[in-house]
Amino acid sequence: MLEDLSIHSIVRWGPMRDCFIVNNLSEFSKTVLPRIFRHSNFASFVRQLNKYDFHKINQTEFNQAGEQTPMFRHRYFHGDRPGDLKNIKRKLIANGPALLSSQANMVVEIAQCAEDNEDMKRRIRGLESDQDAMRLELDRVGSAIALRNEQMQDLKDILGALGGG
Repeated sequence: MLEDLSIHSIVRWGPMRDCFIVNNLSEFSKTVLPRIFRHSNFASFVRQLNKYDFHKINQTEFNQAGEQTPMFRHRYFHGDRPGDLKNIKRKLIANGPALLSSQANMVVEIAQCAEDNEDMKRRIRGLESDQDAMRLELDRVGSAIALRNEQMQDLKDILGALGGG
C-alpha cells in the first residue's frame, strides 16, 4: 500500500520511512481501506493497528486542505527493513494486572490466527478478482492490437496494389 505511488496523495511513508501518514482520511476510508482491508471503517483500522502495537504519533503535519494528518509508527515497521515485519505480533490480552494463563493465551492466539486467516482469504479473493479484471483488459488490448495489425496489412496490400498497378 505504501509503495503504491498512485495513492501517494492519500497514504504514504513518512519522511524517514519509519511511519506512515494518512494524507486524506476520507479518500483513504473510501478507496484504500475497502481495496486492501475489505472494509471502510477508519476507526476499526486504527483499533487493528493498536492491537498490533502501532502508535499514533503526536507530530503535527497538515494536508493540502489544512487538515491534520494521522501518523502511525511501530518499531518493526520500516520501509527500508521489510525483514522486520515478522516481528510485528498481535498484543496479548491482559486480564487485570496478570497476563492470561498460557492455555488461555493459546486459545486467544488460535482465534487471532483464524481471524487473520479469514482476512487473508478476503484479500486473496480481492486479488483474484483484480487478476481476472486484468486478464480481461489484456484480452481486450490483444484483440485491439490484432485488429490494428490486420488493418495495417490491408493498408499495405492496397498501397502495394496501387503502386504495382
